[in-house]
Formats: sequence, C-alpha cells, structure tokens
Amino acid sequence: MMVEELNRGQHLVRQVRSEAMRLLNYWHRDVLRDDGSFYGVVDARGRIQEDAPLSLILATRLLWTFSRAMNSGLVASDQYQKEVDGLYRYLVDTFFDPESLGFYWMVDVNGVAIYPHKHIYGQAFSVYALAEYYAASGHLEALRYAQLTYEVIEAVAADPRHGGYLESFNQAFEFDASSRLSSINRGAAKTMNTHLHLLEAFTRLFQIWPNPTLKARLTDLLDLMVNKVVDPVTFHFHGFFDQQWRPQSREASYGHDIEGSWLMVEAAHALKDTARLKAVQALCLNMVEAVWNEGADEMHGLMNEGIEGRITDDGFDWWPQAEALVGLINAYQVSGKAQYLERAYGVWEFIDGYVINRQQGEWHARLGKDHQPKESNLVDAWKCPYHNTRACLEVMQRLGSKPGPGGAVDE
Repeated sequence: MMVEELNRGQHLVRQVRSEAMRLLNYWHRDVLRDDGSFYGVVDARGRIQEDAPLSLILATRLLWTFSRAMNSGLVASDQYQKEVDGLYRYLVDTFFDPESLGFYWMVDVNGVAIYPHKHIYGQAFSVYALAEYYAASGHLEALRYAQLTYEVIEAVAADPRHGGYLESFNQAFEFDASSRLSSINRGAAKTMNTHLHLLEAFTRLFQIWPNPTLKARLTDLLDLMVNKVVDPVTFHFHGFFDQQWRPQSREASYGHDIEGSWLMVEAAHALKDTARLKAVQALCLNMVEAVWNEGADEMHGLMNEGIEGRITDDGFDWWPQAEALVGLINAYQVSGKAQYLERAYGVWEFIDGYVINRQQGEWHARLGKDHQPKESNLVDAWKCPYHNTRACLEVMQRLGSKPGPGGAVDE
C-alpha cells in the first residue's frame, strides 16, 4: 500500500470507528431493554412503539452486532457482556420452539409467538448470531443451540436431489409455501437471499466449529452460489428460483450482489481451498464491476435495483451503501487496484454526507433519487444495526491492525 493510500486508509478507519461507537451507543441507549428484550419499532421521529411485535431478524441481528463489536476489539471484551447475555437469554427463552425446534419468526411484546412459522432465512440468522455470541462469551450452550439449528436446517430443508435448501415451513417444520419471506417472493421455492445468509452463517459456524460435515455443506453452498445463483453473463445474482434452480426473475439487487461478492470470498478463505479462492476472487471482481457500472451514481451512492442495466429502483436504501463499502475494499484487497479504494472513499463520503442521521442516531433507511431522506422507521423488523455496524467493523479489520474474531473448538 502506497503512503498516500495508507494515510487515507487510516483516516477512514478512524471515521468508521467513531461511527461504529455512535451506532452502538444509539442501540444500547434507545432500543435495548433491561430485561434482555428490545423495542420492536422506533419511528422516524424517534418515538418508541412499545406494543410493537418483536422479530427474529431484529433479535438475532442485535445479538450478532453487540457480540461482533466485542470480538472485533472495538470495545472491551466485557463491555457489553450483560447486554449480550440478556439478548441471548431472550432469544433462546422466547423465540426457540422446544417442541418442534427452530426459532419462531415473530413474538408479541409479552413473548408469545404470533407468527410461529419457521423460515430458513430466520434460522440462518439464528446460527450466525449464536456462533458470534459463543465466540464472544465462550458459553457452550450457545454453541449447542447453533449446532442444533444447523442440524435442523440440514434435516428438514436440504434438497438432496437438486441441491440447496427449501425455505418456508410452518411451526412443525412442514413445508408451507404460504409462509414465504416477503410479498415479492413470487412463490419461489428457493431464493438467493436465504442462500446468501446461510452462506455467511455456515462460514461463521465453521470458523468456530471446524466440523468436516459442515465443511462439506459449506463447500456445496459456495459452489451453488457460484454456479447457480450468479449469472455467468451479467455477473448479477438471480433472485428467485424454482426447486430445480431455474431462474424466476431478471432484476438485479445491487446491494445483494456486492454483499455476496465479499461473503463468497470470506467463505472460500474459511475453507482454505486455494483453487476455489482464486476462482471466487476473480468472480467477485466481475460482480463488483457490474454493480458499479450499472448501479452507482455520480455521488458514489448505490441505487437499489435494475434490469439489464436499466435502473428500476433509483432509491438509495441504507444497507446497499454499507455493503458497497465492504465490497469495494474487498475488491481492493483482492486486486491491489487503487481504483476500488477510491470508490470506497467515495461511498463513505456519500454515507457521511447523506445517509447518517445524526439528529436521531441511526441511518436514514432510504433516500430518494435526489439523495433526500424518505420518512421511515429508525428501527423495525428489518431496520437493524447489522449492515452498517458490520461495515464499520469490516473496514477497521481490513484497513487497520485489529485482528478479526477467532477461536475454534474441538469437534
């Protein structure tokens, strides 16, 4: 790294470190509750909806975020121990189904399951959070819950004939297409989004539990992402598939593409497979170029979606900006080309200038085409500290001197 690049990189590290602390302070002060639970909705003006239901996604992403902050060295190893212990206890005591196993999708403020369906997307985030919490706490019970949930995913959702995983199940883990993740699912049997987050969950679990069967499943999942989910011509992810992996959509989600580019490289690193790593690194650069050429505007903001290079959603959601920051720095590390670092600096300037909501404490969830914020919740089932805090921590790790989280257990 040239001296100028090093200096700019260290300046960026200082900025994202400050932002990560600011984000953690907001969530700690305004969202977490003393009993280990949290508020499910905070509106755009900072008003708490005390009766709002609590989602599994928010629960697991909160646990992951505070655990990762401890593991990354951003904060003292025990600074948030009480909080992460409370979040963990609330997750397993309230969301876990002791009869059918797995985690409920949503509970009310009293901890009663109001949407007890089991979506594999939610199970993936449960594994991800539990593995990170185990790394932060050494709490063996958390590792066992992570292992059990991984085993349930394999037992009920793995498709031995076509590969990958089915997604939607009722409380008893019977396949139920009606419990799809969102209205845009189109009834697809398999989606890119769920498999992407299974990939990150299996990667993190494998880092702390190097089990040979898990390694084989992670390898299969990475190969599936490379060979089935990425379009070999456009270098965008297909979003939706039937059970036989026939694509059911044409839209490109630029945020998912650039997020996937670095998560796949991370998975290949975890597998310690040199040939796979080289192939995935080459693919990741093609994906980043496709995203940047089609989805970035002149201010280095990343728009949401497009079809064949034509923008179909010209808004700027908060999370694609966070993922663009990491994806570009990963591309810089893979290629050594300063152009990716320059783009990352531009993305940070866009985030710093338009996306960070300093008045309320979090990031604006969405900007319009004019870069002005749209009124939207600061906190809800999907508006979580996972993408933006993780981006700050990744920049610190990649451009700074702090080691990443580590530590494995014997099989």
